[in-house]
Amino acid sequence: MPGLQLYPDPFGCHPTDSDGKVLEPLEWQVLEVQQGKVLLFSTHVVAARAYHETRETVSWQEADLRQWLNREFFQRAFGEREQAAVIATKIKDERADGEKEFSDKVSLLNLTELIHYLPEAGERVNTPTAWAKTGGVYTNEHGEAAFWLRSLVHEGQVKDYISSYGTPGNRAHYADELVIGVRPVIWVEKSALIEGGVSK
Repeated sequence: MPGLQLYPDPFGCHPTDSDGKVLEPLEWQVLEVQQGKVLLFSTHVVAARAYHETRETVSWQEADLRQWLNREFFQRAFGEREQAAVIATKIKDERADGEKEFSDKVSLLNLTELIHYLPEAGERVNTPTAWAKTGGVYTNEHGEAAFWLRSLVHEGQVKDYISSYGTPGNRAHYADELVIGVRPVIWVEKSALIEGGVSK
């Protein structure tokens, strides 16, 4: 499994400084390569965002964080050709009434996917950008941050996230907290990455 293999070329930009004014290339690690597409996972926590703005029971499909990733983040982080290279991917959503399938361009890993791709805690440890820390992301004594996983918000609480030490969280966090950060995941057309045209 390619787990810690870094994607070497720029793909997308996002604020990195504490004022949010400096845009730098996003860094990605390659989680999987399939015929025609590549799964990229953000190397760093890129932002501090609430999972959902209110404390209620909502699925990933209904979560404010999903809306932000697929609208504001997608539009700001990627240029026109990069947006065209990101593949809409079917998501099976855990819901209070069962499961539902829909498509996302930008998403989060769920716990099962995270353990599959990055089975060791050390592979999951990351440092957040200054922009994420300014937004409220908590860092441990080593400067490392926790990040949200895709899951059901039950009565305002999210049980699935990865702690700053790379281990699954041991207690639920309220969905409107900002102490846990965001590490986006995207599927990208392999041909676009090989050609390198999207990052030029």
